[in-house]
Amino acid sequence: MGVTLAREEGALVIGMHVMPDMPIYAYQAEILEDTFEHFHASTQSTADGILGVLESAAAADGIKCEQICVRGSEPWRAILGAAHAHGCDLIVMASQGRKGIEKLVLGSETQKVLIHGKTPVLVVR
Repeated sequence: MGVTLAREEGALVIGMHVMPDMPIYAYQAEILEDTFEHFHASTQSTADGILGVLESAAAADGIKCEQICVRGSEPWRAILGAAHAHGCDLIVMASQGRKGIEKLVLGSETQKVLIHGKTPVLVVR
């Protein structure tokens, strides 16, 4: 959706993925080192795949696409920070579609961006 809008408006696409911080639960330091490296490699691989799909879609439409990949425990803060730093006119986000207790307990990064941000947000389902 973001690429389609960018094509129609002649805009730049900035794709962003926020990788989670690793929760640290280990009883031996050696376990943590191995797990830390594996976790970082795995989350980076996931981010590369997600951003690669966006970059391919943008390239197919002849749209310039930049990528931002950061690590953080509060994705909504990182998203709003990046949008502000890059002067974004619109944030396009997907909705996870969580319902009930799962939404209440886990919250919604999209909802937090909507509540705390000043940049317009297009939520895509």
